Amino acid sequence: IDEQYAIEAEDETEPQTVSAIESEVEAQVSSIPETESAVESTEVVETKSNKSDLSSLSCLYVEDQVDSQILFRVQMKDLKSIEFADSLEKALPLLKRQKFDFVIMDINLKGEYNGLDALRVIQQMPTYQDVPIIAATAYALSGDKDKFLNAGFNGFIAKPLMRDKLTSTLSSILN
Repeated sequence: IDEQYAIEAEDETEPQTVSAIESEVEAQVSSIPETESAVESTEVVETKSNKSDLSSLSCLYVEDQVDSQILFRVQMKDLKSIEFADSLEKALPLLKRQKFDFVIMDINLKGEYNGLDALRVIQQMPTYQDVPIIAATAYALSGDKDKFLNAGFNGFIAKPLMRDKLTSTLSSILN
């Protein structure tokens, strides 16, 4: 009975705001000790050229899961700007309004189009022909990386998108 009451009591609490969740995630992430590879890959991105200095880069992350968006914002908080869209339909106005330095594309999206469809559409836009588009998915099976790279993505990252994987991939693409 006590367990049932505790569960019911939890359900009655007010939902947290996105900024409160971001703060909580940031605190949890910052308490994780950095690995040597994360430090090395960060240094590579931040020291090679201005183009790969994170504070000078803008990103569009096309992702339909809010928790993945929050994790990305916390992990990549030193980017110049980050915009989010949960579908190609919502990404298109952002792509037309602003030129991003790179795009992270989830494969499973809301709306009529998936990430592969979105890749083809964005690659047809003259402004984005030279902009790296990186595939991201939680459903990474053997051979998926090659499949996505052969489809035209410039890089591939299996979720969760952690800073060391992102900076390493960005460094190899941008330099």
